[in-house]
Amino acid sequence: MKKILLVCMSLLFSVSVCAEELEAALESYKKGEYTEAMEYFSRPENQNNQEVQNNLGNMYLKGLGVEKDCQQAVAWYKKAATQKYAIAEFSLAEQYRRGECLDKDIDTAISWYKKSGSHGYLPGYTQIGDIYATGDNVVRDRREAARWFQKAADKGEPVAQCHLGTLFMKGIGVRGNYEKARQLFEKGAEQKDVCSISNLAVIYGEGLGVPEDIEKSLILTREAAEMGSPTAQYNLARSYELGDGVPQSAKDAFNWYQRAAENGSIRSMERMSEIYIFGQMGQKKSQEKGRQWQKKADTTRELRGIPKPSIASRGVSRMLEE
Repeated sequence: MKKILLVCMSLLFSVSVCAEELEAALESYKKGEYTEAMEYFSRPENQNNQEVQNNLGNMYLKGLGVEKDCQQAVAWYKKAATQKYAIAEFSLAEQYRRGECLDKDIDTAISWYKKSGSHGYLPGYTQIGDIYATGDNVVRDRREAARWFQKAADKGEPVAQCHLGTLFMKGIGVRGNYEKARQLFEKGAEQKDVCSISNLAVIYGEGLGVPEDIEKSLILTREAAEMGSPTAQYNLARSYELGDGVPQSAKDAFNWYQRAAENGSIRSMERMSEIYIFGQMGQKKSQEKGRQWQKKADTTRELRGIPKPSIASRGVSRMLEE
């Protein structure tokens, strides 16, 4: 009897030690200490854990603590995904959608996104919505996009809440409804979703279904801008340029335009081009810098499949903004 008890205690101690090692390795991974994490992950006896398998996929995909290896990345994702590990299912779907380590296959991507969502990782449903909203290798279908966004938004997924709210705000794929849009943005904002905060600022700034509240809009715009929203950064720059709700400040306007442009805002890139070409906001005239920013705007527009506006429409757009 004593022998059995000792064996059981030994096994319990062993399990406890293994659990502690796993927790320490996963914590090292989260901290970006990939060499330390790999010491544990690389042992065959530790590679049955699905989170470890998914993390190994990420490490080989991005070359984190190991040499980048697409084949290894996919193999680890598949190992975890076939065990219904939702995040690995999502990771595998991403590879089929992007064509980075696998041939592009949007149908297979959607299939894995569905599995990921059904197993509790709601961004899987959101990505299906995004595929239909953007027409990514499928016929563009905003109604189908709204259906998938709704599926994720109903379960509290903040990105889906923002995307669905945007459709309601613009009346695209669904009947326009500012009240529903605001409610969705508020739910997303509660989870600190930058897209939702930025759009909520627009709702209050333009008085869409609510009394116009410039002060509240500016607070939300600044919050979203500080969080990195290029749209909010552009809007804040415009406010400083025009003195709309804030003291007029060329310096602050320029700084926010620059941040927004570097963050991918096409409108800000074009405004930076104008600033340098005409020597505005305290900047020296520089045709070279102006052309560089305009070229960057044109390249970004082309990459995103956005038609280049005519010179006339650009002029009208600027007049409307002012």
